[in-house]
Amino acid sequence: MRCGVWGVAVLLALCLSVSAGSVAKEVGNL
Repeated sequence: MRCGVWGVAVLLALCLSVSAGSVAKEVGNL
């Protein structure tokens, strides 16, 4: 169970960092 929770947490963190990078790029282009 713990492994599953950690896996989801890591995936969420990766998705958030990627989306944050995309937003930063968009703002930088403006």
